[in-house]
Amino acid sequence: MHSIWSDLLSFLWAYLSHWQSYATGGVVTGIIGVSERLLGKQLPKKVYAAIFILVFSLAAFFLAWRDEYIRANELAKVSIQLQTTTDNLRQQVRGSDEKDAEIKQLRAKLEARTPPESPNSLRRRTLKLVNDLNLFWSRRPQQYRAKVQNPTTDEERQRNAAFDKYWIEAEAAYRNANFRDRLLGIVREYKGKGIASGYLEQGFEQSNRMVGADAFGGSDLEDCFRFMSDICTLRELAYHVDANDQPIILVLDKQ
Repeated sequence: MHSIWSDLLSFLWAYLSHWQSYATGGVVTGIIGVSERLLGKQLPKKVYAAIFILVFSLAAFFLAWRDEYIRANELAKVSIQLQTTTDNLRQQVRGSDEKDAEIKQLRAKLEARTPPESPNSLRRRTLKLVNDLNLFWSRRPQQYRAKVQNPTTDEERQRNAAFDKYWIEAEAAYRNANFRDRLLGIVREYKGKGIASGYLEQGFEQSNRMVGADAFGGSDLEDCFRFMSDICTLRELAYHVDANDQPIILVLDKQ
């Protein structure tokens, strides 16, 4: 019921809303009236009213039909544009899916042809050594950073004794772990590949240098950007070789 009333109101609005209908009815009625006067005739007012209503109705129906025709054409154009846009989007999505599938296939082929990185690769051995050193010192928190010169109290003498005991045991464990030879061996491997290691080789040759100890920069890896200790510099070397132990060299393209 609501739809019928809505359609009826829409029809009445389209029927009555055009000023051209009123103008056409008035002009035609006026022309007929003038013609009748020139001919010396006079039609009844009801005839003029009927002529106006007839002309108005014909004009109103025509204009309403024209508006509906234009609206239908515009809707058809919009529908075609939407369909074209939808088809284009579908083609793009389909093309994207095909490209993704192609990329996955190429990646799978590349992985199949690329040998897996050896667990004994240079960079993995470097990172393992860094981790071993970090773990070594994390299990031996350094409580006494310096001995008391010329101790005069029992507390100071006990502190010095604990200091000596700590470092004697730490040095023995450090040597048993063979850290010095491992450090020198890895640094020299990088040197043989033309990768500079700075002061590391010379420093690691020192028999009393215990990499990761507080006296040599500590073993903290969280603050390497602010302070490059021995252990931070060692870890940095791992990023200069690829999975096949080949040096990574970045070259700026000349344009």
